Amino acid sequence: MQKKFMVILIVSIFFIGGIFAFGLIGFFTYGYLDEFKTYDEYQISETPPSEIGLIFNTDLSDLTIQYNTSTIDSTIAMRIESHIHVEGIFILGRTLSDFFNPVKIINQSTTKGLEIRRRELAWFSPTNWFLGMKVNLTVTLRTDLKYNISANIGAGKISFQCGTNTTLDATELTIGTGDISMEADQVNFTNNIHLETTLGDISGNFKNCSLSGNLNFVINTGNIDFNAQNFTYGSDSRWDISTIMGNINIDILQNRSMNHDIELNSIINDIGILNLHYKDTNNTIGSEISGQVNQGQGGVVIREPLIGFQKISETFIRSDDWDLEQDKYDITLRASTGDIIINAQSF
Repeated sequence: MQKKFMVILIVSIFFIGGIFAFGLIGFFTYGYLDEFKTYDEYQISETPPSEIGLIFNTDLSDLTIQYNTSTIDSTIAMRIESHIHVEGIFILGRTLSDFFNPVKIINQSTTKGLEIRRRELAWFSPTNWFLGMKVNLTVTLRTDLKYNISANIGAGKISFQCGTNTTLDATELTIGTGDISMEADQVNFTNNIHLETTLGDISGNFKNCSLSGNLNFVINTGNIDFNAQNFTYGSDSRWDISTIMGNINIDILQNRSMNHDIELNSIINDIGILNLHYKDTNNTIGSEISGQVNQGQGGVVIREPLIGFQKISETFIRSDDWDLEQDKYDITLRASTGDIIINAQSF
């Protein structure tokens, strides 16, 4: 019994001593690395191209895209402010180049951007076990230029604050893990809008914008909030809004004539709640809305009273003026398991 006790005591001393020594080493080697840098070398001629393509690729980043509120030099296409931060133990004596590859600056005549990639660190080395890394990118665009924007982020978040009375071509924002938010007021979208995340939420708010293209919001796991107020259109448009697991909230308010037809398909492939709030006050617009729950618990709930709609079935409604109107919303809502809740008004 005494031998067993001694063995346990010795092992405990070694274990506690090892933890103490490791903690002591960590305390004396703890540190952080910071790099702040501004990239404003994206030169353009005094007569800029009709469209500039922007590309942002990073493994890890919080990306903020905004428009200038003060004058930007007319010879540059945009300005990027970068902050790279590494923190943890065993940092002393190391540099950012131990953790990140050299920043790749894309600066062609009509395509510009930035690429930041982490180095592959040896997983078996304790010096890499307790690291915190963060990258913040703030991109400032000019209000007088037309951009085609593509961003692909491994983990972080993307926030896009569109400038009022600006023009955007195709906009594609993709992230592996993290949220995407997009705010647009009086923006002219001349091509498709695509927002996608594997794990995270998507929030899109569009007010008084014009759209000549399609719209896609795609998530594997997460929630979608989509607010569309008074779009106008340069062509017929298809909207696809989907998540595998999560909730979808769609708010549509249409007071202005559209001059084109909109097909909206929204689906929850696994489980979640799908809410639609639809309202139009323009006598040139007709609407059809249908819901379908494929299996499991849940169902389609059509809120009463219906204003300006007639119930064709328990899961399908049509505006009273559907056959008379020139502009139409054709809305299909589907879920595998969960509730579909429809609130609709047409004046």
